[in-house]
Amino acid sequence: MAGIPDRIIEEVRDRSDIVTVIEGYTPVKRRGNRHWACCPFHNEKTPSFAISPEKQTFYCFGCKKSGNVFHFIQEKENVDFVGAVRLLAQRAGIVIPEDGEAGPGGTPRKTRDRLFDLMTAVAAWYQQQLRESAAGTPGREYLAKRNIPDEVVRQFGLGYAPGGWDGMTRWGAKHGYDEAILLEAGLLVPREGGGTYDRFRDRLVFPIWDEMGRVVGFSARTLEAKPEGAKYINTPETPVFHKGRLLYALHFARTSFKEHGALICEGQFDVIACHRAGVTQAVAPQGTAFTETHAALLKRSSEVVTFAFDADTAGEKAALRSIAVALAVGLSARVVALPPGDDPDSLFRRGGPEALAAVMRQARDALQYVLDKARSQHDPQSAEGRTLIAEAVLAIIGEMPHPVGRAAAVQWLAGETALPEDALFASLARRKNSPARRPPASSAQEPAGAGGGPAAAVADTGQAPAPRRDGGAQAAAILGGPSLAGSDPALAVERMLLDLTLHYETLAVELAALLPPERIGGTPVGRALNLVLAHAGQGEWALAAHDLSADQDLAAHPDVARVLMDGDFTPPAADHPEAVRAAARARRAMKDCLSRLDLVMLERELTAKNRELAGEADRGRAAALAGEVASLVRRRHELRAAAHTH
Repeated sequence: MAGIPDRIIEEVRDRSDIVTVIEGYTPVKRRGNRHWACCPFHNEKTPSFAISPEKQTFYCFGCKKSGNVFHFIQEKENVDFVGAVRLLAQRAGIVIPEDGEAGPGGTPRKTRDRLFDLMTAVAAWYQQQLRESAAGTPGREYLAKRNIPDEVVRQFGLGYAPGGWDGMTRWGAKHGYDEAILLEAGLLVPREGGGTYDRFRDRLVFPIWDEMGRVVGFSARTLEAKPEGAKYINTPETPVFHKGRLLYALHFARTSFKEHGALICEGQFDVIACHRAGVTQAVAPQGTAFTETHAALLKRSSEVVTFAFDADTAGEKAALRSIAVALAVGLSARVVALPPGDDPDSLFRRGGPEALAAVMRQARDALQYVLDKARSQHDPQSAEGRTLIAEAVLAIIGEMPHPVGRAAAVQWLAGETALPEDALFASLARRKNSPARRPPASSAQEPAGAGGGPAAAVADTGQAPAPRRDGGAQAAAILGGPSLAGSDPALAVERMLLDLTLHYETLAVELAALLPPERIGGTPVGRALNLVLAHAGQGEWALAAHDLSADQDLAAHPDVARVLMDGDFTPPAADHPEAVRAAARARRAMKDCLSRLDLVMLERELTAKNRELAGEADRGRAAALAGEVASLVRRRHELRAAAHTH
């Protein structure tokens, strides 16, 4: 074959979760928002191999191997890039098209594009059935009864699957889709004795889209008051439909995440009601609980997630599970307390958009929600009750990935429960998989053999790493520090700028305007920095980390991988008490880096001028060069003086 199409490579990457792949080779354990393992590439007893589900990269603090999922397979299976793609495609059940694969008019191709075309056409047919056919009358009457207007029906693509057992087969034959692809798409169900029948019959149909807005499947609701079967039937797992990775209406809601964060509801009608009420950040899992994959998907475009589940026992349990999942990936979480017996849809129908929007504005912090629920179940006046209440909240705090966030939460809990902070920190430290313990007064020392990373010290000692220095102090230590002796000062500055711009969009946008590409070196770190700045300059900063992780050369370079995995400027959650200070420190660090980059450039120019002066025989030219050297020396003095005042 001439090569694997880029769209297939991207599909393989998207469907090959790096944690799951690596778990097939070595035991993996989650700590905070990362996963850890003993490195599969060198012998060690203490885990130093870090995996980031969010960025889909790995980095070993011991042997320094790093990269994305393709790099891992290349190294582990001793294959080239194409071989790695093929192995992962086979694992994910993805067909890589070979030369000579049948095209239009031949045997239908088992590719995603063919399935996307099919699902789009079927969605249009269901919509037509709802709008125009006699068979769609029950659907139209049901929607009218719920006061859902035509424009909402069109916006969300609602349709109707007519009764009968072979309507889909007959439609497929008419439009060039045979039984095999209809089965593959989950539109038909095979009979035990042979033959097939329609999966969706006499049901209101909701098209389900992926994050790019492509129809990948359907959820169909019966309209019977007392149905014999399931109330909802969903598309099964197919090459394009993976319920654990889908959030209903994500492509509608994503643009509202930046301002409002994401809102998680339980069902399609809840999402539709929220959007009608102007709460356009609403999405819903598709036939499954809220998962780490959902959380990681949201983390790409939101820092905050709010849960609006039914106010019953099942809804409360789902909220508690979902809070833990959200906090584990570094999202801030809140919970909407719906009135008993209500869901967003019923609240909208009873009270209108104002009532629903008002309730959604009253979201509580997730930890406060957990505390309130625990207080309602245990006696807060008794010692045993306070202990049980504290343990319930600590179970959630233990999922938080950042030590400072955990410490702040424990201090808050101590005030709420009148329990000693030390006791709460000790209880938190004893919890399984929780690396948190109250930060010591002096800086924590990394134990011997910990693998070289600060996170490894957390894993081995249970202590938080030493507090990070002020941003200006960190930048000031770039040049001439013991750990960087002999290194290129410009490279060190660029590495810090890469760290800053990967974690702060505003700084990346500013730097894109201030720092021309030609001033950045051609090293892997410099190329990575230019990639981030190019994205920021084009308004696509949110894609920078993904594209950097996907770059086969850059993602495998240890300096770049270290920043992706363990940046010094990873910000706390937006609503964290330290968020404003962290942003200010980052801004000071960027300004200091720019000053020092100017100094590095000036030193290089001064060295070149001195070299030229030493070899110049012409007195006039030598005098001119001497004047230039003197000017550069004065400028260097000014820059150094300015740096010392920071």
